[in-house]
Amino acid sequence: MKLAINAFNIQIGGGVTHLVELLSAADPYRYGFTEVAIWSNEKTLALLPDRPWLKKISIKALNKKLWHKLWWNFRYFSKEVKQYDISYVPGGTYLGRHSPFVNFFQNALPFEPKEKRRFLLTSPAYYIKLNLLRLTQGLTFKKATAVIFPSHYLESLVFQNIRHTNCRFSRVIPHGINPIFFNKPMDENQLLAHKKEIRLIYVSRVDFYKHQWHVVEAAGLLRKMNIPVQLDLTGYVGSKKALKKLKHSMNRVDPTGEFIRYHGHLPYTDLPKWYKEIDIFIFASSCESISSILLEAMASGLAIACSNISVTHEILKDAGIYFDPENPEDIKNAVHQLINDTKLRDSCRKKAYLHAQQYRWNHCADQTFSFLSDIAKLQ
Repeated sequence: MKLAINAFNIQIGGGVTHLVELLSAADPYRYGFTEVAIWSNEKTLALLPDRPWLKKISIKALNKKLWHKLWWNFRYFSKEVKQYDISYVPGGTYLGRHSPFVNFFQNALPFEPKEKRRFLLTSPAYYIKLNLLRLTQGLTFKKATAVIFPSHYLESLVFQNIRHTNCRFSRVIPHGINPIFFNKPMDENQLLAHKKEIRLIYVSRVDFYKHQWHVVEAAGLLRKMNIPVQLDLTGYVGSKKALKKLKHSMNRVDPTGEFIRYHGHLPYTDLPKWYKEIDIFIFASSCESISSILLEAMASGLAIACSNISVTHEILKDAGIYFDPENPEDIKNAVHQLINDTKLRDSCRKKAYLHAQQYRWNHCADQTFSFLSDIAKLQ
């Protein structure tokens, strides 16, 4: 069998990470695939591993603006893949005619009205884009032979929002965690409250549903309690207006830059070194399908203060302290609880590391290619 992957709109963030890790861990031969061809832009293809079974294809349209990519996806992809047994669409959108195809949903934002409304006034163009994605991904879902979701939360959300679909099969296959992040936590006896510097970190793209400014406010409240926290924020800029809001908050809470630092985007491979110096990890997103960042923090054996949303409970379970991501006081209380309670912090770190063991990229790749093979054989 031959598999075609339509990655026309995979170019930044978690989508690229998922594709790179999936193909790096995959062994398609085990599931009857002799060739895997992938269509994407040149930048994304350059990040993918070289494998004898992997054929990388890029054309001019896939390196241009979005509407060029959409037109190619709609008009030409079906012709490109006539000789392939099945196609896989990790970007969530395909309106062509090739069948069978398996769709992978990994974006919850288009299906969360409250989260979309954050962009109505702050970024109207992005708000329109999210609604277009809701339309195109909804149409894709209705046409798909089968669908893969990274979490039960997203599966439930999409099925609630889209009805009358022809999709007959669905599977929940979570992301994996790169082995470089696994760091078994040792017994911890030190009271953080007695340290000269308590290191906090929040790793995420800067955007309106990530609430970095509320985390900054929380750090300021902790300093007012004479708790010597140092907050590091890192992540690429998803919204320039959100970055402006973050910097405004930083200048107000810490005008001299004494204890809050924004580092911009850090290379993926640098994060494990940072995590070894960190005391508490903060995750304050209010919308996720699944979070690779949260999974990596769990594998790193970090104590985690986490936003109180459905998908984080599915992933982190009882291994963190939860808070309302839009309430700086609540964030402060969650972090303070981890700082003050050594036994609680130690328990959370060990439970998080234990829960992280089930998320392996080889498991994700095996389940994905097994499911694709099963669907292809049904046709």
